[in-house]
Amino acid sequence: MIEHLYVFQHTSFWSSSMWDLPKGEDFLPRVNLGELEKLYAVENKAKPKIRLLCAIQRKRGESIDEIADITNLKRRTVHAMLHRFKERGVDGKDSIKQGGRPAFLTAMQRRELVKQLQRGSSRNKTGLWSTKEVR
Repeated sequence: MIEHLYVFQHTSFWSSSMWDLPKGEDFLPRVNLGELEKLYAVENKAKPKIRLLCAIQRKRGESIDEIADITNLKRRTVHAMLHRFKERGVDGKDSIKQGGRPAFLTAMQRRELVKQLQRGSSRNKTGLWSTKEVR
C-alpha cells in the first residue's frame, strides 16, 4: 500500500503548485493584510466574508488546520478557498456565476405569454386566471 501511495503522490494530480499554498506575505503578495481586513469589514454576504476570513488568517501565517479550527470548516474546504485566492487573487472571494438550464420559452414567446396573461381569461368574468387555465 505504501508503494501505491508513493506512486500516486508523484503523479501530476499531486502537483506541488496545487498543494503548496503560500502563507504569510507570500500569500496574495500584491495585497496587504490591511486591504483584506477592509474588504472583510465592508462585505455583507456570508460566503465571501468567510472566504476573506480564511485569506486574512493565511496572510497572518496560519496553517490550513488552524484556519479550519478558527472557522469551523473542513480542512479541504479551507484549502479550496485559499486555492481560489491563489488562482484569482482577491476576486476569489466571489463565486463565479454558473450557467443554468436554457430557457424553455424564447424571448418572443415570453412577451406573448405576458400579453395573454395581462388580457385575462375569456372564460372567467373577472378576467382572473385559474391554475388549470394557465397550464
